[in-house]
Amino acid sequence: MTTLFELHNVLYQLQHGVRHGRSCETQLLELTTTLQANLNATAQTDLVIMDFSKAFDTVCHNLKLLAKLDFY
Repeated sequence: MTTLFELHNVLYQLQHGVRHGRSCETQLLELTTTLQANLNATAQTDLVIMDFSKAFDTVCHNLKLLAKLDFY
């Protein structure tokens, strides 16, 4: 499925989850690099953290979801 997402450019470019060659570690490295650069430049940094780890469990798994997946 990830190959399909990559092929159709479905995923946001900065997303690290479910992407080949990216992980939580690469996301944290990018975040700390950005935070350090903004700190050095005395730039304002806003950070919003969301946990979607159980998001798929709450999706109604009916034909609408399958139809959306079939679209890609």
